[in-house]
Amino acid sequence: MLIQFCPNGKGGGAGPVNYLTDREVLAYDENRALIRDEAGKPQTITRNPLPEVLRGDPQRMTKCIHLSSFA
Repeated sequence: MLIQFCPNGKGGGAGPVNYLTDREVLAYDENRALIRDEAGKPQTITRNPLPEVLRGDPQRMTKCIHLSSFA
């Protein structure tokens, strides 16, 4: 996992860690518009290939982000 402090980042660590490790993600078309069903609910797709953590622990990374004194 590459780690970077962003000037506009706020909130907990679960969001960024889940973004990198989730199997299911929101579906977008070729114009980067969110794909929705007939009821307007956003659709998801399964990533291919699936994300794989090669080293480290996503739960520990989330805790480290929460404990960081940076905004």
